[in-house]
Amino acid sequence: NAQGSSVSFSGWQALGRDTHSLTVNPQLVNGAAGNLMLQTNSPAAGVGVNLSSYFTYDMAGNTRPSGGNWDLGAYQYSSTGISVPPTTNYTITASAGTGGSISPSGFVLVNAGNSQTFTVTASSGDQIANVTVDGTNIGAVSSYSFSNVTTSHTISASFVSTGTTPPSAPANLSASPVSPSEIDLSWAASTAGTYPIAGYHIYVNGAATPTASATTTSYRSIGLSASTTSSYAVSAYDTAGNEGQRTTVSATTWPPLSTKFILGEHVSIITGPANVRQQPTNRLAGAVIGQQPANAVATVVGGPVYAAVNGVYYYWWNLSFSTSPSGWVAEDNLQLYSSSIVVPPSPSVITKTITANITNAITLQFATNLASSTWQTIGTYAGSTTLTFTNMPAVFIRGICSNLTSSVTLTWPPSTDPILLGYIIYYGTASQTYNNAVTVGKVTTATISNLTAGKTYYFQVMAYDSRGILSLMLNNVSAVPQAMSFSLTFTGH
Repeated sequence: NAQGSSVSFSGWQALGRDTHSLTVNPQLVNGAAGNLMLQTNSPAAGVGVNLSSYFTYDMAGNTRPSGGNWDLGAYQYSSTGISVPPTTNYTITASAGTGGSISPSGFVLVNAGNSQTFTVTASSGDQIANVTVDGTNIGAVSSYSFSNVTTSHTISASFVSTGTTPPSAPANLSASPVSPSEIDLSWAASTAGTYPIAGYHIYVNGAATPTASATTTSYRSIGLSASTTSSYAVSAYDTAGNEGQRTTVSATTWPPLSTKFILGEHVSIITGPANVRQQPTNRLAGAVIGQQPANAVATVVGGPVYAAVNGVYYYWWNLSFSTSPSGWVAEDNLQLYSSSIVVPPSPSVITKTITANITNAITLQFATNLASSTWQTIGTYAGSTTLTFTNMPAVFIRGICSNLTSSVTLTWPPSTDPILLGYIIYYGTASQTYNNAVTVGKVTTATISNLTAGKTYYFQVMAYDSRGILSLMLNNVSAVPQAMSFSLTFTGH
């Protein structure tokens, strides 16, 4: 005792102290192994003090008391010594920032199917700024209830000083999938509150902390997987660190890109008349601007783009026809068309000179009449070749080249980012406007093929890392692919 004298435990209890303690074996299930549950005949069952004002669950989530009085120890059993089946429960983690409180707070256990209400209170001189539930901002509310709880949740509150107005929530937030691996966000600028706007925070898939920040009203989410839905929240923050309410949106990346055609190839309409449309936007096909008949031939100059008509999705290719209109046509109504040059009937003794300056070789074929469905291959040649044919009947000769397009090779300095994943090459036919993108690995040179010869292209190269951060490596450089051609020259008698 305080006077330094000794007293026995029984004497201590005789003084009215610690009357609920026992000096017997509590008969734990396996104390040595850390299992502190009571056995069914434990003398500690039903002799504890009611502490419901402090907590109502034991370490296993069972309600206390259950079937009788409180038990001694960390686990509750009925007073008859029959164990109580564990109750399924979930944890709601509640927290509050400086300037106020949330009640209850910390790790709150809720039985499955039950409800739990939280109250948010600002301190004197402060006001509620935001309440965030499972990563989504629900505004400056003073209370929030979880109903029919079937999973764990999070709730947090933030506060600002009274008289301080945070920036407004971004308006018109949109998420536009532009490829199987990228979704582009854009929004209207927020209105400043008490302090000037410093930038915007972007939260991806319910992240508790910002995934990225931007000083403009757009953000490119890259490195995504095809056909994957991502959710985004965007908020503005000011120069004093006050953050406004978040605006949310979600979008799904394109499926893997179609490889049915490549730029520069010639295609034809399968069934006509086929609708020709303006460029797709926001995964919706553009407006119809005209039609092309069946078998109309065009050159592929852009695409593919994934967009819907009346809820049905197609890949769309930008086509250049010899007669108006040119525009975007659904892939399902297109087929590859082989380019060919057909020459008039030749004499019985033929000497052919082939002049070629192309990436792919020319394949020579002949037939006895122009309408023949069976063209026989003579051979495939490149460069300048002279062929002599004798004792042949009058025939038609054609030269076929599947691709009369060209390419540009780009080189850029290496990135020093230690978590670099690779590079993205953006390109298009207008300065600062890039309609196409190609992802390459950790290389510093790449060749972009299937470009239209003689046309000016503009290129931008960005490095990207595992955090999704982009770094500019090559900015808006231009190049003109060299024209490629082939000709057939015939001599003989």
